[in-house]
Amino acid sequence: MAVLSTLVETTHASIPYVFGVAVGMLALWHAVNIFKNPIHRAINYSFTDITYAQAKIRCCTGLFKLLESGFVKSAGRPFYVFLCSGPTLILPHTTAIEMDKKSSAFSLEDALNREFHTHRFPELAPYKQPNDHKNAFARRIKQGLDDMMLKLADEVPGTLHELWGEKTTWQRRELAADSLHIISRLSGRVFVSEDLCRDETWLRLALSMAHTFVRASVHLQLVPSYLRPAARYMLPSCRELKTSTNKARKVLEPIIERRRELKKGNSDSQPNDAIEWFEEIGHDKGYDPVPPQLQLVLASVATTGDFFIQVMNNLCTYPEFIAPLREEAEQVVKDNGGSLPTAALKELHLMDSFLKESIRMKPTSPIIMERKATSDVILADGTHIPKETYTAVSQMHLWDDDVFPNARTFDPRRFLNKTQFVTQSSSDFVFGYGLRSCAGRFFASYEIKLALVHMLLKYDFELAEGSPVPSAFGVPLGDYIMADERAMMNVRRREGGASLLV
Repeated sequence: MAVLSTLVETTHASIPYVFGVAVGMLALWHAVNIFKNPIHRAINYSFTDITYAQAKIRCCTGLFKLLESGFVKSAGRPFYVFLCSGPTLILPHTTAIEMDKKSSAFSLEDALNREFHTHRFPELAPYKQPNDHKNAFARRIKQGLDDMMLKLADEVPGTLHELWGEKTTWQRRELAADSLHIISRLSGRVFVSEDLCRDETWLRLALSMAHTFVRASVHLQLVPSYLRPAARYMLPSCRELKTSTNKARKVLEPIIERRRELKKGNSDSQPNDAIEWFEEIGHDKGYDPVPPQLQLVLASVATTGDFFIQVMNNLCTYPEFIAPLREEAEQVVKDNGGSLPTAALKELHLMDSFLKESIRMKPTSPIIMERKATSDVILADGTHIPKETYTAVSQMHLWDDDVFPNARTFDPRRFLNKTQFVTQSSSDFVFGYGLRSCAGRFFASYEIKLALVHMLLKYDFELAEGSPVPSAFGVPLGDYIMADERAMMNVRRREGGASLLV
């Protein structure tokens, strides 16, 4: 008994020592781990921030200031920032063209996996787009743009009529909700068929999935990586996304099955939409036809829809530009015999400038071209990018007076007769640059222009009395910039105008 008592006492006395050694080993492991990777060089990281929570909060609440101060401290050279998704080497905008030329040494897919977790969690996996799907979509968009515009031209009048009606008295509307409804329905006409794009259940699902996916991705980024497998079961956004995805599958699967049955009967009346595009390349045994449609929903609503909200925000905030935009639209319609073919949409020069200035002031993010280096890379200025490093190109020059005079002033005529909305340059790459730039930017541009022409000719709209004035700079959300969705607008049917359109 004496031996046992001595052993117990010795054990109790050793507990503080063992605990101290354990804490010391943990601290040592943390220090070694930090100095093995670029985290310790991130301007918003401190050594005591073991869970990286403080760094992520600083990113979420002040990424703009971090990027500004980073370039000041580094004298314009690349520097590290701990983004919500992890440590990232921020490159100046002058490297965009070179990064495109060296694209073979970088992985876009790895960067997207880190950003959205689509490779790791089943709730987000359906939104990961394989390369063959991207290539098929890009090819179809390029080949069938004129046919798509005919479908959109057919869909716009009914969409606006059902949404706003024919009343010539003002009606108060939620600007963001109506803008998203318009883009969801028009995109759906091309992507998921005429019937489904008008189905209210599908439209509500599309909007829900797009918003929830972004929220779930950001929420998971804020959770330490080792807790994410458990957090995905507890985060409301992840649970909501799973529910919405399952509902979407129940809507889409019967439609796809009916089409497959028609093919077996050698039917000649096959629809020409994105469902069929992906069916053509999905011959593998394990092909799942639902995820490609969810990916298109995400692209059309979360990006095009968000930008369209910003465009409408700016039209209502700066109503002095509605009349000249309307006059231009009327003239282009008259010059083209009452129709709006794809070529005619290129003649809307003031609208091009208005759209380009809107996306300059509020791009999707202050950073772009996020990549992961798959080998060591040395840039022309001597910058060494080690293998496995995540990189991004800054877009802070968009608000730099040295690049764009009076850069923080919204000037819809800034690009008039100088460039088109989707044109790329060394200082303008909001859609990405080069080979990996956004494949759907031309479709999105024409879709928005077509909707705006019909709206300008057929309706008056203004910022509603008492409505918050939406910001031209948008609202930061993690690494993103979202459109301000608080605005209310008044809408009424105009006399005439519509008669111009055949």
